[in-house]
Amino acid sequence: MATVNYDIELKRAGATATHGWRRLLFFARRYVLGTVGLVIMVAFVLTALFADVICRYDPLTVDSAHALAHPDARHWMGTDSFGRDVWARIIHGARISLAVGIGSTALGSSIGVIIGLTSGYLSGWVDLVFQRITDILQSLPLLVLALVMTAALGPSLPNVIIAIAIPLIPIVARAKCGLRCATCCPTRWRP
Repeated sequence: MATVNYDIELKRAGATATHGWRRLLFFARRYVLGTVGLVIMVAFVLTALFADVICRYDPLTVDSAHALAHPDARHWMGTDSFGRDVWARIIHGARISLAVGIGSTALGSSIGVIIGLTSGYLSGWVDLVFQRITDILQSLPLLVLALVMTAALGPSLPNVIIAIAIPLIPIVARAKCGLRCATCCPTRWRP
């Protein structure tokens, strides 16, 4: 018969980590993949925020004398065909990627929540109209819809954010509550 040392088992389970850094360190050791993802995201955001401090060169400055230069001490990732520093262009491009990702998610989610709440609260013919519009948006392929929206609106950062946010609207508007009741899930509900 094996004996169990409860103090060691409680410590391994994290019961002794009650607050602050100990609890954070316990979760970091327990969920390694989540910790790695958090570190990558924090590095990405900090790189985007401090791009001017990290880079020595302007990402748009053309230097024809150093076109297609190999990586060296001056240009860590080399230069492109116009002589622009590739490292500076990648670091400054993180700002645009972050702005598009956060902006399109926030816009699509907020519009989807408003449509879903309005549809659920008013019900009746308003629900029918809103749900048919979301059916139409969901029937179109996402990439084709984003390309059509970008072509119709024109090439600019706010228009790209809008074009990416529109396909997110029906996904958020149709989100279920997860309670498995007759209101949200009539096909799965059993009395």
